[in-house]
Amino acid sequence: MLKGIRAELSGDILQALCTMGHGDVVVVSDANFPSDLRCPPDARSAAF
Repeated sequence: MLKGIRAELSGDILQALCTMGHGDVVVVSDANFPSDLRCPPDARSAAF
């Protein structure tokens, strides 16, 4: 169990944050964000 980690951060989101490197970008958006038009084809998504 990780102490001090908010319950809203799911395992998918924590994994995505851990695998990020320099120059990577995090986008926090709702379900109406046009990711197919704005994101590169290799972009990963994590939802909670």
